[in-house]
Amino acid sequence: KDILISSDCESVQDFALIAQKDPSRLTKIIPQINPADITALDMQRALFAACRHGEFEQVAWMVQHVGEDAIWYAIFVSAQNEHHMVTMLLMLCQAAMEGRVDLIQFLYGEYDEAIRQEPPGWCVNEALLAIPAASIPTHIPIKMARMFQKDKAAHELLMRTELDRQKGSVDWHGLGLTCFENSWLSSIEAWCV
Repeated sequence: KDILISSDCESVQDFALIAQKDPSRLTKIIPQINPADITALDMQRALFAACRHGEFEQVAWMVQHVGEDAIWYAIFVSAQNEHHMVTMLLMLCQAAMEGRVDLIQFLYGEYDEAIRQEPPGWCVNEALLAIPAASIPTHIPIKMARMFQKDKAAHELLMRTELDRQKGSVDWHGLGLTCFENSWLSSIEAWCV
């Protein structure tokens, strides 16, 4: 089936080709398409192309629609091309999908030498040197954790998102949360005004 996705009459079948030629064009196309209309292979190809070019917004959208193996490869592609923000986002998403609270903590600077030795350890080192995890928006990793029912990972990411203990404030309005776990609220109630 041929679904039009832009005023230029490009079709969903052209999605991966567009991503490979000029991934920045996907910014206009993505809001107009249903990810279910794109084959898994084309989504992966588009993700890898966006990783090669460091297209953060496109990667953030596509990472939600590919499998775990594709994310691992995307981490390597973005790291090899020194797109550290993309690499850090992908690593946070991977950790969230797997429920790896220890890896999330590591990415936020709570070092554990055992994690540094895991694949893709060199990617972690490169990204940590260039980009602090705190500068990466957490809404996509949180969404990934919720999608895969990894509540502890979602909790860990939330506790690192827009919290100001000195002011007693929390700003989670942009995260698209549709429900709250009691543990999330109990973690902040002691100091949140």
